[in-house]
This record gives sequence, structure tokens and C-alpha cells, in this order.
Amino acid sequence: MDSQVEEIKKALNIATVIQEYVPSLKQTGRNYFGLCPFHSERTPSFSVSPDIGIYKCFGCGEGGDIFTFIEKIEHLEFREALVFLAKKAGITIKSYDNEKSKAIEVLKDRAIKASKLAASFYHYILLNHTLGKPGLEYLVTTRKITLKEIEQYKLGYAPKGYHHLQNFLLKKGFTQAELITFGLLVDKEGKVYDKFRERIIHPIHNVTGNIVGFSGRIISTSSLAPKYLNSPETIIYHKSELLYGLYQAKEAIKESGIAIIVEGNFDVISSAKIGVSNIVCPLGTALTAAQLELIKRYTKNVYFCFDNDTAGRKALLRSLELAEKEQITAKAIDIKTYKDVDELISKEPESWKESIKDALDIPDYILTAWSANYSFTKPDDKIAFINLVIPFLAKLQNQVKIDHYLQKLEHLTGTKYEILVSNLHKVNTTSNELSTLTEAEISPTQIKISKKLKMILSYIYLNHNVITNKQELKDLYADNLTPYEVALLKSALYPHMPLTDPLSSILAEKIKLGEILDQPELQIKTMLKDYVKARLQKYLLTLKTKDLTVTNEESNSTDILRRISTYTRKIAELNG
Repeated sequence: MDSQVEEIKKALNIATVIQEYVPSLKQTGRNYFGLCPFHSERTPSFSVSPDIGIYKCFGCGEGGDIFTFIEKIEHLEFREALVFLAKKAGITIKSYDNEKSKAIEVLKDRAIKASKLAASFYHYILLNHTLGKPGLEYLVTTRKITLKEIEQYKLGYAPKGYHHLQNFLLKKGFTQAELITFGLLVDKEGKVYDKFRERIIHPIHNVTGNIVGFSGRIISTSSLAPKYLNSPETIIYHKSELLYGLYQAKEAIKESGIAIIVEGNFDVISSAKIGVSNIVCPLGTALTAAQLELIKRYTKNVYFCFDNDTAGRKALLRSLELAEKEQITAKAIDIKTYKDVDELISKEPESWKESIKDALDIPDYILTAWSANYSFTKPDDKIAFINLVIPFLAKLQNQVKIDHYLQKLEHLTGTKYEILVSNLHKVNTTSNELSTLTEAEISPTQIKISKKLKMILSYIYLNHNVITNKQELKDLYADNLTPYEVALLKSALYPHMPLTDPLSSILAEKIKLGEILDQPELQIKTMLKDYVKARLQKYLLTLKTKDLTVTNEESNSTDILRRISTYTRKIAELNG
């Protein structure tokens, strides 16, 4: 490793590399001087010495070699800086700890190459092929996205058909087995086909610019498929450690000193379209500590803007907790009555910029924006609002802040300070009891719940936008569930009805995020199909034999026929 470092240092002129980041760097004698990129200054105090391969700022004290500079300026770990500079020098990193490490590095390299080719393929289809017309029309007409954003985020389109990408990548020398491993193809019962079809493709970059995964947005309004389909976890794609748009946003984040975190890919792109580029979003999951650690490379100021619904409030609560632990200054952006950032920008683009300027500390945002929906002359409204606010205050780490906001809450609701403190202590006690389970990432073995229910709930959450008859769906799936499981099922179908059991809430949230099942979008259909077939066979047999052991309701021929019709329709949908 040391020999590689020296080889790279010899191959690259430190002044030439630094000049790419410091245009003001000019040679004076044997050394170079310019304005420091690490602090604001008017008189050059930043010096580079090519002879000994170091840089030094006499203003802020920053200094080091070429690796230190790249780590600092690009916000990279040493290994990432090594790869970055080796590529710039045209040097192949050859030394590995062992053969296993070498094999892993080779596989990662193959995965990155395949992903880059896949992104180029989808991008070409979108802009240059007749197969891409539906995707381009959706972006330009429906989403009002311009060519600039399409190029900036390298958007693409996966056309209708099962083998377009597969045929392309096989010709490039990749094998089916590799492409399945990389998450680009799916193998289902021996049938191998493209993972993404009839979807807008959002390539996902890591911080160095490599494409490591994809997020596909369905464009059909009638499809029962999930709205978004993401790459599975692979050797290069770990969704909890990545943020969509960060590669494009990192310079704007550094410049503004603020990172805006929203919910959706199109929120990010719409914002960038109107000049607000310091914006990112998680990849189909709740925000994680690893993602905030990534943000901290560029800033310690984060503004959250989540959708105006129950899920958005839960996301804000979780984000506040993480921000407090990471010692990040967190604020919330109020988008008033709009459902999301994309909708706000489409109707009032300048209001989005004003909303960012008016961002409030999260407790202030809650007390200001959410209180408008409550009448504090009504006891029930007062109780509901206090129960909404207290969990947020419980996440704060600073006692002075907690006291400050309890006093505000007392003044706003007219509730005695002592009562609010008592409620806060109850929340903290419950949180402490659950903290071990929460931090351990609750697994199916820690909470008794059937595999069938996990499948049902995952299906509901992935298809919530197309479920219209909730009572029918409840009737369809509630058979043979325990009362505890029925409560979870009701929570999935009616999210506005809070669960009284906090463990149920935690589990329901994890199922919503797809964490209970690995790659739920690949497993749910098969499991659901088997279940529905079994139920259909049961009722066909009941109708044929008039089984007297079933309940009176099920013995009713009309009801049995209705159930058979429902299951038959569901199988047709799944096969479609």
C-alpha cells in the first residue's frame, strides 16, 4: 500500500491537481500561492510546494500532502482518495490483503461498469429511441422536466419488454449470473428478465460519481406495480448509506452550508430546476444515521421537508432524533397545504425559495404549523396536540431547549407546566423500555408475527396508492390472524388510526420500509399468489361440498361466490 501511495505521488504534480480546485493558484519562484479553498480570505495565504509535495495555509492552518488535500476537498475517506488519485494518474491499484479481497474488488469493478453501461443504455433509450417516447413525454409534459435536468441526473427510461437491457449487456461481455447479482436482472423460477420495465430510471451515484444502483418510477397510472422500484442490496449498493442527488448537490451544499432533505426523487429534480440544488433524498427508506454521517462531510445544518401526512410526521420525528444524536442543527420547512415539494414548485416556484428562508427549528415548526388544526378550547384537541408534540420534545438532547419549548406549549395550550413535564417523563420511560429493541433493528424472531401477515402488510404498503376498497381487502386477508395481527392489518389499511401498542407501531413502520422481507418486491407476488390460490381452493371446495364445519357466513352461497370472485380477480391481477 505504501509503495502505491508513493507511486501516485510521483506520477501527479500536487500543484497541477490543486489548481483544478484553486484557480487563483499562481507560481511565484519555486512555490505556488493562491486563495485558500478551506476558508474565506481576500489575500492569498495558501501555499503549495511541488518540490516536497505539500500544501499549507498560513491563514487557517490546513496542510498536508496530495492525499490529505483530496480527502479534505472531496470529503473522502483515505481509501476513496487513493482510488480517486490512482484513476487520475492512470495507475491500477494492484495490492490486496488477500485473494478474497482481490476477488471482491474485481467484482465491484464489474458491477460499477455494468451499472454505468445500464445507465447509458436507459439514457440513450429515453432521448434517442422510439421506445423511449412514453418516458420522455412523461418527463417533459407531465413533470415539466427540461433537458438540463435529464442530463444533470442522467435520467433514463426502461421500455416495455423483458430483455432489452439483458441483450445489450450480454453483448458487452457480462453474464446472466453477474447481472442478477448486480441487481439488473431478475431470476424467477428459471426465467431471467430485466428488473426495470416501463419506468423512468433514476441512476444513483455514490459521492465519487460512480453509478451504484437505480430507482425506477412507474409511469402508468393503471398499473398495480409499486410506484417506485429500487435496486436490491448488492456488492456496491447499500441504500441506507446513500442519498439520491448527493453527488450532484455536494458542491451546492458546501457553498450554502445547508443540506435540504426531502422525500422523493422528483422533489430533488424539481428543486434543482429552479436553482435550489443543495437538496437530496433517502432511497425509499426512512433517514438513517449513516446518511446523516454522509451529510456531515459537507455541512452540519440540515433542513427537512417531508410530505404533509402521517408518514411525513413520523419521518420528521425520526429525523429529529437522528439529528440530535449526530449534533446536527435541524430545521423544518413548511410547505403549507401542498402535499409535497414537487407540487409546490409546479404551482408556486418562488414560494419554495421563500419557504426555505423561513425554515424553523423543528419544535417551533410543530408549534406553529401544526397548531392551526387544533382548537385549544376543546379538551380533546388539546390532548391530541400535546400527545403529538411531546414525543418531539423528548428527542431533544438539551435540557434548556426542552424547558423552553415546554413553556411555549404551556402558553399555547393553557396546560399546566407540571402536567406537560409528567407527560414528557412518561414518553421518555416508554422510549427507554423500547430503545434496546429499536436499536437492535427488530427482527421477526423478536416479535411473534406470521410470515403471512408480513407478506400481506408489505403488499399493502407497496400498493397503498391503488387500494380502493379497504374493507374488502381486510375481509380478504384477515382470516386466521390473531387479534394482535388484525390490529397491525388495520393500522396498514387505516394509518390515521394510531396503534396503542408501541411495538406494533415500530413493526408496522419497519414493514412499510420493506425491512422485514429481503427484496420484498421480488418475494411478495409469489407469496401472495400462493396464499390467494389456497384461499380460492378452500372456497371452491366449500361451495362444492357445502362443508358444515365452516361458519354460517361462509356457508352462504352468495357470500362464497363473492369471495371466489374476489380471489379469482386477485389472481388475474397478480398474473398480469
